[in-house]
Amino acid sequence: MGTVRIDDRQTLDTKCILDINGRKYKCRMDNFSTAGASVEITDADYERIKIGESGTLIVTLLTNAEYACKVMRIVSSHISLQFIDYKP
Repeated sequence: MGTVRIDDRQTLDTKCILDINGRKYKCRMDNFSTAGASVEITDADYERIKIGESGTLIVTLLTNAEYACKVMRIVSSHISLQFIDYKP
């Protein structure tokens, strides 16, 4: 059985940076919702990232937007993030 979502995911292909413990990883966001986002790390050094770590997702749109987040799942170079400030 899959995870029940309380909101819809939106597709978005944009550059972003995932900052965890001061280490910045280049990535691309492929989808997001009000609760979190899915990103694909383009840096080869992503193996250091661990589930449960908190950081900041910096999304490059017209200007940079920053979201406090927590790593929820890692599958190869795809990482699922939960926004920390999200309140259902």
